[in-house]
Formats: sequence, structure tokens, C-alpha cells
Amino acid sequence: MPYGMGFALYGREHLIWLGCIAVFTISMCAAAGKADPKTRRKLYLGVCISCLVWELFGDAVLLSTGQFTLNYLPLDLCGIAIYGEFLCCLRPRPLLKELCFCLFMPGALAALAFSNWVYLPWWNFFAVRSFVIHAFLVAYPLMMAVSGDLRPDARKLPKCFAIGIAMCIPIYFIDKALDQNFFFLNWPSPGSPLVWFEEKLGNPGYQIGLPIMLLAVWVVIYLPIVIIDIIRRNEVSK
Repeated sequence: MPYGMGFALYGREHLIWLGCIAVFTISMCAAAGKADPKTRRKLYLGVCISCLVWELFGDAVLLSTGQFTLNYLPLDLCGIAIYGEFLCCLRPRPLLKELCFCLFMPGALAALAFSNWVYLPWWNFFAVRSFVIHAFLVAYPLMMAVSGDLRPDARKLPKCFAIGIAMCIPIYFIDKALDQNFFFLNWPSPGSPLVWFEEKLGNPGYQIGLPIMLLAVWVVIYLPIVIIDIIRRNEVSK
């Protein structure tokens, strides 16, 4: 892709995409919140299957045009999330639902906020594909939370954190062996807060920023839930 064909991070095109994704997510959450269990199941399946279809269709295009390279392997967090959320939709276990909410959704939000596909024109198929896939990854956990099918539980976070670390260990060695950057374990994503950590701590010192950022996100999304639960318990006890 020739230099200068892309869009600016938080430029007009990026903000339009983010706005459309926000409207889509709010609409899907509202629909799930009002729907009966059978209809919610169809909505969940529609979102997760659509996400998987976009991923596989994009891979098919890359393979058919001879453009598929190692960095397109589904070994980054969002690539794993596509299959993880699809599995959760088929087998909605409590810990897997928590992973969708506390790991997959924040990862997808970070990807949307610091899009590393800005070198592509905003209307390019693979730019559209990236925005759409990450929109689905954000929408599914939020739909479950709004409808009550998922009750975020901070007590499950240690297990989720351990699972995240366990995923990072083999990915780190895969990155080194293949000279890739899955989970951003070889170098920080341009334009992301990890760049600041690299400036201060160097490479691989910047990697400490990954758990710090994750914990900060967890405080933001779980602290209000914990506070609300405490208030409700106090009201019941009275």
C-alpha cells in the first residue's frame, strides 16, 4: 500500500467509524436487553457467526491473491477472541463468558482506539473488515452483560489473569521464532500507550505496560460493578 493512502488516527474517518460502531453496539445491546432468551440466543449467534465469517472470508481473499503471510495467523488476542467468543456462544461457561468480558472486549476496544491498520484507506476491504470484526468482539460481551446472561464477577479476575499469562508464554516464543508481534510482545503497537512505556523502559521493558494497562482497564470496568453490588447488599440487609 503506497504511503499516504491511509487515514489519521482520530481523524474524521476514524471518528466516523468509531461513531458507527458505538451506534451499532448500543443498538445490539438494547435489542438483547429487550429480547426473550430464544431471540437473544439468535442475536448472539448472529454476532459471533458474522464475526467468524468476516475473519475466514478475509483469510480466503488473502490466500487466493497470494497475500497471506504469517502475521495473519489468528494468534493475537483479537484473533483468539474471534474463536473464543464463538466457542462461548456455543458453550456459555461462566469463566469463558468472563474472559470475553475482561480480556477479549478490552483487547478489541484497544484495537479500535489505536488501530494499527491506519495505513490502509478507510474504505479498503481489510480496513472495513478490521473495524467490523472488532465491533462484533465488543458487542457480544456487552450484549450478554446488558441482558443479564453475564454478571461480571471480579472474583474471577485472578483466574482470567492467569489464563492471559498462560497464553502469552507460548506466543512469546512463537514471536521470537517467526519474527512476529502477536500480543505486541516484540515491539509496541505504533500510536498506543505502549510506545510511552518503551520510551521510558526500553524494549523489552515496555512489556510491563501490558499488565499495568489491563489492570487499569479492569479498575474502570469492574469498580462500578463492585460498588453497585455493595450498595445493593447493604440495602437488602436493611
